[in-house]
Amino acid sequence: MKTNEEIKALIAAVQAKSSGNFAIDELALEQEYQQIAQQPTIGIRILSIIGGFMASILLFIFILISGLERSDIAQVVIGVILITATLMVSKNNKNTLLDTVLVSAYLLGFLLVILGWINFDFWEQAIHLIIIALAIVSLIVVQSYILSFLATLLIFGSILSYLSVHEHFELIHAYNTLLAALVTFIAFNEAKIIAFNKATSHLYSPIKSALIVVFVAGLFVVGKKDVFPLQTSTIWISSVASVPLIFYTIYRILPTLGINSHNTKTLFLLLSALALLPLFFSPAVAGAILILLTCFYSNSKGGFVLGIITLIYFIVQFYYDLSINLLFKSILMLVSGALFFALYWLVTKKLNADENI
Repeated sequence: MKTNEEIKALIAAVQAKSSGNFAIDELALEQEYQQIAQQPTIGIRILSIIGGFMASILLFIFILISGLERSDIAQVVIGVILITATLMVSKNNKNTLLDTVLVSAYLLGFLLVILGWINFDFWEQAIHLIIIALAIVSLIVVQSYILSFLATLLIFGSILSYLSVHEHFELIHAYNTLLAALVTFIAFNEAKIIAFNKATSHLYSPIKSALIVVFVAGLFVVGKKDVFPLQTSTIWISSVASVPLIFYTIYRILPTLGINSHNTKTLFLLLSALALLPLFFSPAVAGAILILLTCFYSNSKGGFVLGIITLIYFIVQFYYDLSINLLFKSILMLVSGALFFALYWLVTKKLNADENI
């Protein structure tokens, strides 16, 4: 975090380089920056979510003891009340400890709505739509980081659950295609989204983080055998979006690495295309690489680390699941490794040349 003196020096430097028409509300900027600095760290947020889960379990046990679970209508009503109360209180809440209580009430509210609704004899199949609708309302009403993160997880988790419950397994490819497009779009339009209005500026970070998590979940479904009974002949469909988006992301990253020469770009993109061809048969690896590259471009450290972990896991899983003998597995890994090493050598050579200049 920069100090106030550093911020003022940065403003002065920008004003000095501008044509004289540059103006900024320094007081508003300072207040906004102080609010950002006072926000809890990602570790505190994770602990709040874990605490919320634990508290939700305890509250649910209390409801079981009180006998409220015997009335389906009572469960739905109490669940809606908890969700509504959570959203109302969260609008003006800045207390981290209270966040834990609100998360527990929010999660318990959704749990009660689900448990109560699935026992109704009518509209039982609408439960996924109800959860999605409630989560969307949550995003509109409150832009709290943790609640917005959970609401996004609930939206896409409900979609994934719907595909599983109603056995629309092949639609997982459409799910992964949508998320690949969303993750890439958000990474390349960060400034526009944040500057659009105050609500989108608050929603950007939690939604981006949640989209990466649910994308990893979708990749796990296609990357791990027998999670969904998918046809081997159609598994490549999930890569139709990811592979071209990886290629596009690489194209956008090259200038940031100082690679502007047309010949160097062409060679780099050609090697990238050769390295990406096998990924059509491993959509999970392709998706993990896309997460890694988009997070690198948008400087998202948490997503970048998750991308590395996910990539390592899916590479090992893909290698293990290949239905070919050990010799061909070794050749495939050797060729892929050689191509990626060539890309690495090309980038470092270019960067070292620029440093020498």
